[in-house]
Amino acid sequence: MTADEATEAYLAQVAEALPGPARARRDVLAELRSGLLDAADAHRRAGLPAAAAAGAAVREFGEPRQVAAAFRPADDREEPDALLVQPRALL
Repeated sequence: MTADEATEAYLAQVAEALPGPARARRDVLAELRSGLLDAADAHRRAGLPAAAAAGAAVREFGEPRQVAAAFRPADDREEPDALLVQPRALL
C-alpha cells in the first residue's frame, strides 16, 4: 500500500464513524489529513521510507473509531475520550 493509500484508507475508516453534518465531517477530515501528512513528513525526515512513515503516522493517530468518537458530543460517548489530556491534581 502506498503512503497516499494508507492515509486515505485510514481517513475513510474515520469518516464511516464520524458524526455530524457533512460540512463539519469534511472539515474534521481535512484537519486529520493535514495532521497525518505532517506526522508522516516528520517520520520521513527521520529516515523512514514514505509508506512506512505513513503507517507510523496512522498508528500514532490511533484506532479510527476512537478518533471519530472523540468528535461526538460528550453525552453520546460510551467511553471516556482517550484523546483528551486529563489534568492531574497538584500535590
